[in-house]
Amino acid sequence: MIRAIITHAFKLLATIGIVALLIGSQMGLAPVALATVTQHEELPGQILFKAKQTFADRNHYAWQAIAFRQIYPNRHDDFYLRLVGFPGIVAVDRDRPLILKNKKGDSFLALPDFGELTKNRLSPDLHVGQYNLEGIVEQLDASVDWQAIIPTENKSERVLEIPGTQIQEWQIAAAAGSR
Repeated sequence: MIRAIITHAFKLLATIGIVALLIGSQMGLAPVALATVTQHEELPGQILFKAKQTFADRNHYAWQAIAFRQIYPNRHDDFYLRLVGFPGIVAVDRDRPLILKNKKGDSFLALPDFGELTKNRLSPDLHVGQYNLEGIVEQLDASVDWQAIIPTENKSERVLEIPGTQIQEWQIAAAAGSR
């Protein structure tokens, strides 16, 4: 039952996005990026919603950004952003938060949270950071670009430029997987 409701809600959100794109383009508005949010049923009743993108930091190293909500039966599930850097090049400081900020002066701190990885006693590699964006992603203004400032173990930072269209995809993934 829950699975059917979630699947229906996901399809409805995708349809609304397409209709908004068509109406906006007819009105002469800038086109809205279609979200590349995927849905995958891992086990019966366990559904993963995610948006995945690759960004380069200011040192031109690639980072994979995976924004996701993993739904389990009968419990609340938070929304996470996993950032994966290049092995051996960077070590993420897991005691410091991710900073999300824009040029308008808006700023948010996302706390490190490895969710199921640490509950299952798996230790992610040092080049992986994961942050809880529950309650944050909805507040991000998708009409502007953002910076994700990743803390590293050598007390420096890696900065990713995140376009507003990507923020919009994260918001769609968060909404699609919320109950």
